[in-house]
Amino acid sequence: MARGAPRALIGRPRRALRWSTPPTELVPLLTARQGFVVSIQRAGVLRRGRPMTLMMMPLSELHHGRLMGRPATDWFVWQSLTGAGGATKLPTDPQRLAYRLARDASRADRAVLRLALGQIVEALYGERGA
Repeated sequence: MARGAPRALIGRPRRALRWSTPPTELVPLLTARQGFVVSIQRAGVLRRGRPMTLMMMPLSELHHGRLMGRPATDWFVWQSLTGAGGATKLPTDPQRLAYRLARDASRADRAVLRLALGQIVEALYGERGA
């Protein structure tokens, strides 16, 4: 088991999160370079985490296609846990991105973000491999 990770999120990551729109339905938006906003919450019968809003938008749609010196082909990712966002390439390393965006969040909240980003990247790889 990963050190410091909540037990409820280990072993069954697909069932650990509730999505307003499943990651597999987000892939067509990503491949078409269309932004989206999704609500994600840790699933659980007795304890549920607070909902997190995740926004992903192509930089070409923001600030004349450039942000922070990044190319227009990158994506802007924002999450509501800490209100932080940043630019990244897709696919990306979900663990590094989650840490960068939610550095000040609790371990449990950061784990939810890491799982969410991981499931999006996994669905994106699955679509590209098909």
